[in-house]
Amino acid sequence: LLEFMPLEGAHQSTSEQLKSGVKGNFQPTLNGYVNFSQRHGDTETRRKKLCELCASVRDFHINFFAVFQVQLLIRRAKDFHISMAKDKLYRTNNSPADFTFNANVAEVFDDMLKRSVPCYDQVIDMTATWLARFCNNGGLIYDLGCSTGTTLLELSRKLEQLDLSYIGIDNSSPMIKKAVLKAEMFSRKDRVRFIYGDIADIELEPCCACILNYTLQFIRPLMRQTFLSRLHHALRPGGIIIISEKVICHDSEINRAFIDFYHDFKRSQGYTETEIARKREALENILVPFSINENIDLLKKAGFCHVEPFFQWFNFTSFVALKSF
Repeated sequence: LLEFMPLEGAHQSTSEQLKSGVKGNFQPTLNGYVNFSQRHGDTETRRKKLCELCASVRDFHINFFAVFQVQLLIRRAKDFHISMAKDKLYRTNNSPADFTFNANVAEVFDDMLKRSVPCYDQVIDMTATWLARFCNNGGLIYDLGCSTGTTLLELSRKLEQLDLSYIGIDNSSPMIKKAVLKAEMFSRKDRVRFIYGDIADIELEPCCACILNYTLQFIRPLMRQTFLSRLHHALRPGGIIIISEKVICHDSEINRAFIDFYHDFKRSQGYTETEIARKREALENILVPFSINENIDLLKKAGFCHVEPFFQWFNFTSFVALKSF
């Protein structure tokens, strides 16, 4: 039911571990829980399946630590609804007029990301590749506008071999609460911290990397230059900033095509025409995208010496920028 990773020893599936009666410490992985959540839709179903798993673990006399971890998952799934609830915010007539990162959004945000941002997982994979190249042991990585913490938790898993620290900051209290809960659930609290605060003015420690995953587009356009200059100042020499954004194209014909392709993507993810239209209206004047060249100009004016897009899916682009030594 749930992927497990032994703290030591060869990797096995849950069924293999249980059948062989392996005794040892096991810890739930982030991907395992996400995959489990996707396969078993509602919270009550997930809770029952986790109870079955817990019973299986007891039957095979896996040690107390493993049982405790599964029981923790049951409690979290039941009491805190940490799993990916389906995004239905814009399906009814009671849809919010303006988009805000409130408790209702936080509840469905993981599902919203998966179904609204093309190639989200691939961008995290590529981000890990960049960080592995430019961050040294002992380095600090910020995720500014971290939402529910998915990016940092995945990066901490992918970069397990490096001695890195991670701090996520967000000005949405419901998002931070969920991120903290996920860090506890996946035993990452020792390496990943989440802080409630405004990324526009919070004091940053010297760091080796800053990540902004679809964050800059929500900062007021007139504040973006000053904000990026602050990040450049906080980065250590040789530091890296990775920014992913929704972008516009100043060629109206191509821009229209990009938008149509994106709406096709959302339809393929199960969103209705009504949901797409209502969400777009709710984001009007809240999400303000720049073009690729405008984002590059901002980064260069902030002091970054090397700036380049490294990934693009029509109107979604990821950028990397390096601070000189």
